[in-house]
Amino acid sequence: MTSASVARTASFAAIAACLAASAHAATLTVFDPPGSTVTYVRAINDAGAVVGSYGDGYTAKAFIRAADGTITTFAVDRASITDVLAIDKDGRVCGDWTTHNREHDHGFVREPDGTMTLFDPPHARQTTAAGLDGGADIVGSYAGQIVESSGFIRSAKGSFATFNFPGAAATAATSINKTGSVTGDYANFDYTYHGFVRAPDGTMTGFDVPGALATGGRSINADGTIAGEYYDSNIVTHGFVRDAAGHFTKFDPRHSTETMIQAIVEDGTVLGSYRTADNVVHGFLRKPGGATKTIDAPDAVVTTPAGINRHGVITGWFKDAGGLSHGFVLTP
Repeated sequence: MTSASVARTASFAAIAACLAASAHAATLTVFDPPGSTVTYVRAINDAGAVVGSYGDGYTAKAFIRAADGTITTFAVDRASITDVLAIDKDGRVCGDWTTHNREHDHGFVREPDGTMTLFDPPHARQTTAAGLDGGADIVGSYAGQIVESSGFIRSAKGSFATFNFPGAAATAATSINKTGSVTGDYANFDYTYHGFVRAPDGTMTGFDVPGALATGGRSINADGTIAGEYYDSNIVTHGFVRDAAGHFTKFDPRHSTETMIQAIVEDGTVLGSYRTADNVVHGFLRKPGGATKTIDAPDAVVTTPAGINRHGVITGWFKDAGGLSHGFVLTP
């Protein structure tokens, strides 16, 4: 395990025009774990801790970057890939890891003291951990012996609740909120895709954006509002917000030819990215009323925000013109 404070801070003046609606200037800090050749950021908690993974040219390892810039790296023993996907308020992280022969994925949880527990749901062949609920419960998906994909919730004590949408060929869980509600998508045997929400009591409700060819829930906040994506009849991806009563709002950032959703937070702010006709991918932040700001890292061809905390600090990753990926933290 290594720790380092490796960061370079870039003035946000170069991209201030993209955030013209901001009340004051912000600071963009670009960072890479030591030895990184490629960096991907996944999430941030309210303490400002950022998590993700990085490649060193041989293996992919995980990192936690503290608010002061200190970076701690770690990896599961015997893993060729260790990928952190979520962090909770206490600094607990979860993710998945891949064996050296890269045949199977498994889940793990790392406690704030560094203790790691590896896990798989019963009879799982492949496991993907997707998120934490704030109370140490982990949501994700796994491939079993019969069903192509099922959802799971792993309790803090290590017990599993597994589930499938009724009649579905495959079910993928992508997010869990503080009350234990889960969202994701499921596929029928005709390979049509639909969104779902699973209540804490296990009741599952499917949904489709009106007129959509396919629908998927990506993130759910504490009041049950879901943000996700849908395909139209031309196979173009758009964003949507579904409130707890089932009402939909469709949206795209201006000039978007493809919209991708990362997260929705407690106040209804949605974070994601969108592609424009010049094939550049920009980040965006959409407020509940619909006001949208573009987020671009300097000289980036891809900017992907991954998370925002209650203090308004945004994190994510970007790809520069040379094709290298770096992490960033955008502080208001």
